[in-house]
Amino acid sequence: MKKKWISVLLAGTMILSLAACGNGGTDDSSGDGSSQEKVTLNVLFNDTDENVEAEMDYVMDHIAEVLPNVEVKLEMVSGDAETYETKVRTMISAGGDGIDVWWERGGSWATPILESGSALALDDYLDKSGYWDKVIASTENAKADDGHMYGVPFEDISYEIILYNKAVFAEHNLEIP
Repeated sequence: MKKKWISVLLAGTMILSLAACGNGGTDDSSGDGSSQEKVTLNVLFNDTDENVEAEMDYVMDHIAEVLPNVEVKLEMVSGDAETYETKVRTMISAGGDGIDVWWERGGSWATPILESGSALALDDYLDKSGYWDKVIASTENAKADDGHMYGVPFEDISYEIILYNKAVFAEHNLEIP
C-alpha cells in the first residue's frame, strides 16, 4: 500500500507542479516554478473507493513538502466515471471556475474540452523541464491529435518476477520461460 501511495504522491506532484509552472496567475514568466507568490490550484479527482480517498489524503498531507508555494484545494467527486466526467465537462463549460487540474483517464470524453481550447498545452514546460529525457519513449503517444501534451501520463507500475528451480528445470529438460 505504501508503494502505491508514493506513486500517487509522485504522480500528483508532477501534475500539480506542471499546472503551477504553467504560469497559473503567478509572475513566473520563466515557467520554472520559481515564483514566490502563493498559487491556489483547484483539483478535481474521482473518488471511486476508500483506497483512492486514502491515497489522496496522503498526497494532500505531503504536497506542501514538494510544492510549498502551492495551495491545493481538492474536490473529490463520488461516483462512477460518467458522473465524474460530466462534472468536469460541466465545470469547464460554465467557464472553468473551480477547476484548474483534473484527472483524466484518457479516451474521447475529453476531446470536446481540447477542441474548445479549454486546456493548457504543457509543451513549453515539458521541454524546459527536461521531461522528455526522463520518461519512456511511448509517452510521446499521449499527445493529443493536434500534437500537443495537455496532461502527464502516469501509471502505477509493479513488476512481476517469476522464480524457478534450475535443478528441476534441468532434470526435466525444461526451457526457461
